[in-house]
Amino acid sequence: MSRFSKNRRYIYAAIAFTACAFFFSWIISEKGPFADFFLYHVALPNLWGALNILPFILGVLLGRNVHHPSDFGVYLGFFIQWFIVGYLLSVLVFAYIDWGKQKKSKSD
Repeated sequence: MSRFSKNRRYIYAAIAFTACAFFFSWIISEKGPFADFFLYHVALPNLWGALNILPFILGVLLGRNVHHPSDFGVYLGFFIQWFIVGYLLSVLVFAYIDWGKQKKSKSD
């Protein structure tokens, strides 16, 4: 497999991972379908908020107001953060898959 196609599959996997992160963020938000459930079960939304402190900080820096961060900055930071995480995870997952294929082909 060429280097270009390997990078392409990493990027596609990272974009899919980021889309899942946006979807999960909507699911647990106050406007999501499970808002009533998470009103009383706050551990998961609190953990998610703690994991996403860097996008909030970027939004504050771009908005220059700690009481009203820039929405664009928060979404941009969220995308960048979860894209990097998804890219690194995809590299690890595809390396494991390729390693398994090589191991299987050597045993045949």
